[in-house]
Amino acid sequence: MKLRDGLLILFSGASGVLFGQPMTSDGEYGGFRDGEYVSPIRFDPSLFDIPLEGSYDVFSRTATFEFSAVRYRRRGYDFTSDACFLNGIDLFEPLSGRMNYHVLGAVRRTNCMESYVSGMAVGEESPGALCGTALCSVVPSEVRTGTSAAVFSSDRRYRLGVKAASVGALSPVGWFYSVAVMRRWGRDGHIRGVFTDETMLSAALEKRWKNRHSLSLFGLVAPGSQGLRSAAAQECFSLTGNRLYNPSWGYYEGEEFNSRVRKSLQPLAMLVYRWRPDGRMELDVSLASLTGRSSYSGLSWFDAQNPYPDYYRGMPGFYSDRGIGELVEERWLAGDSRYTQLNWDEMVYQNKAAHGPATYVLEDRVERRRNLQMAAVLTRRFSDRLSAAVVLRLRRDHTLNFKEAADLLGAGWFEDVDQHLIDDEFYGDQRMNDVRTPGRRVTRGQRFGYCYDLHLSRYEVAARVAYRDRRFRLGAGAEVTSERFYRTGRYEKELYPGEASFGDSRRLGFSCYTVKLSAGYSFSPRHGVDLVLMAAEQAPAADRVFLSPMYNNHTVSDPTTMGISGGEFSYRLTLPAVRLKLTGFYTKTRRETDVYRYYDDLTSQFCDMSLSGMDKLFYGVELGAEVRLASRLYLNLAASAGEYRYDSDPLVQVVADADHSDVVTGGRSLLSDYRIGDSPQRVACARLHYNGARGWLATLSVSWMGDRYVAPNPLRRMPRVLAVCTSPEMFAAFAGQERLPSAASVNLFVWKSFRIGRHTLTCMASIDNLLGRNDMVYSAYEPMRILKTGTVTNRSYQPFVSRYLYAYGRTYYASVGYKF
Repeated sequence: MKLRDGLLILFSGASGVLFGQPMTSDGEYGGFRDGEYVSPIRFDPSLFDIPLEGSYDVFSRTATFEFSAVRYRRRGYDFTSDACFLNGIDLFEPLSGRMNYHVLGAVRRTNCMESYVSGMAVGEESPGALCGTALCSVVPSEVRTGTSAAVFSSDRRYRLGVKAASVGALSPVGWFYSVAVMRRWGRDGHIRGVFTDETMLSAALEKRWKNRHSLSLFGLVAPGSQGLRSAAAQECFSLTGNRLYNPSWGYYEGEEFNSRVRKSLQPLAMLVYRWRPDGRMELDVSLASLTGRSSYSGLSWFDAQNPYPDYYRGMPGFYSDRGIGELVEERWLAGDSRYTQLNWDEMVYQNKAAHGPATYVLEDRVERRRNLQMAAVLTRRFSDRLSAAVVLRLRRDHTLNFKEAADLLGAGWFEDVDQHLIDDEFYGDQRMNDVRTPGRRVTRGQRFGYCYDLHLSRYEVAARVAYRDRRFRLGAGAEVTSERFYRTGRYEKELYPGEASFGDSRRLGFSCYTVKLSAGYSFSPRHGVDLVLMAAEQAPAADRVFLSPMYNNHTVSDPTTMGISGGEFSYRLTLPAVRLKLTGFYTKTRRETDVYRYYDDLTSQFCDMSLSGMDKLFYGVELGAEVRLASRLYLNLAASAGEYRYDSDPLVQVVADADHSDVVTGGRSLLSDYRIGDSPQRVACARLHYNGARGWLATLSVSWMGDRYVAPNPLRRMPRVLAVCTSPEMFAAFAGQERLPSAASVNLFVWKSFRIGRHTLTCMASIDNLLGRNDMVYSAYEPMRILKTGTVTNRSYQPFVSRYLYAYGRTYYASVGYKF
């Protein structure tokens, strides 16, 4: 589909958003104000032109929730393009380059207030992010008072849940409190091996003095574990007849047991001081400590066969002997769990039969975090037209990374050596993971493999100024950041002796900035335009700088910052029955870096690949509209059409993992003009909303997501790989980019509230994918592997097939709540 086709869809309209409280990220709905619908079109009488749209504009709410049937990234950006601040404290993790979604999700289930600035717009306190900035507050006096409790159920990720919350004032003058508790648990109703077991507890206490000073203490703890699913090849789905097939689990002692489980326990403590000397100046100072542990489990095997059932050498299609292939296919078609799932009993049997070190081990890859932050935000309103803000933010991060033996599966120990080097004719005698503890035997609960620290310090100063009168709006935001990080190895790996793996790496420092300028003009109270321009330099994440941080101190040769430039132009129209916002956007990123660790089939060795000088281009249009069809009937429309693609051929360096020798220097990956992929480039949604009498509310939405591509991996597009192609068909298999089919979903939501004196009882239910479509691909990726077949004199090559995750079929969520 061309961009012009997307524009036709955009203006013909098929999109929308639920008015009132949006759905939360885990599929839960919040309560409407007193059980009644609140129109999002509200006006501030002190302003000439600007309708206040609430926390999210129409398209933002739709993009956040209605397109979740597939993996969706607004405007094609990665997930680092959003920002979230909790009373000035940044929830982004610079070391990993990702948001701390576990803590963010827990915060949003507490009693917090949240505001949102959409797109590139200048934030309320600082320049803001590339694609939206959320500001959350846990200060109790800002939250609406009341006590509520609810019971809810779902067939997606968990089965049952309970939650309760209370916010109010204590009897002593000036004291406020806020408490919340939530628990949800149970197995997924559609995908075997997937489960959730989470608890959240939060409490806040605030003391105010004459409405000028306040001091708040907030604490949050949210232990949780989740059984995950894994992507699989299409052959697995065809043989099992189940598009939600999950290869990561099997029966262990008669129970479902998942090898891929994510666990997290990261307590958060905050102290927030506020000073309001008058009605024009505000000072907020926050101190926060986030500590704890997160882990992700997986299987390791030593000189043994890959135990995962979807391993390509165990699939029926791999066998050249047709008889063996048919026998394996027969067991798959019969649903024999010894073939279709992990065979835990066989792994235990082999471990016990060896009468020695473990052959199979279940390991936890652990991160222990310690994050300390301080943020000070000073806001000053000089007049009704002019305001400014200054932000100072300091942070220190320390992460300890190691592997831990979670379960030895019937064995008693194993030796802490690099199992990949056992059969290596050159480096087989340099196998020790830590020469300082030679011959160490690992037992359950002990560390092994790797152990290292990542340290980061970051200092940030930001400022924002805004001016508006009856027609003009002007704004500017700037941010300057200094960031330094380094690695400290705790194991001296025999393959990388001395400072190559043990002790501190070189310290990497980056000076970064962000600048935004905004301007707006209102032709009348009904319509106006806004323009935002942006330029930035951002530091790379540590995992995109260190080639193999698990084992050594080596970094990419010349780490640099990533440049960002872009802008967006919006037109707004507000009529008595219609509200519309049309936005065009353009963004160019330059000099991105990335790192891959993979098995190089052309040289038959593990390698580290670094990409540098990678440019990307994003541009398109977004439309959000709200139409009042009748006094109780509304139609919301939202759509977007864009082009998200690579704009350069990045430089590639490949080094051998064993001795850090060069495999490829000065190479290129021919990614220019490939689609970035893993997110639809055309989306549209229409939502019909009925706000009935006596507490009834219902919504029916139809969403469409199209122009989707599998994200290209850089290995397949390198000249050294394309050179092995001996036919046009082979070349197309390596160089082509798979296009995923379009997806569509119909969702239904019903709400009813009952007044019981001063209390309110609410009942709600939602059904996603109402038509029960089970053929929608949620996401897909290309493995970094090349399959070699034939003999040395008659060799043939082909890429590994893509691996897919399919979207859920029909799912439900139901809740009954009571507000005191």
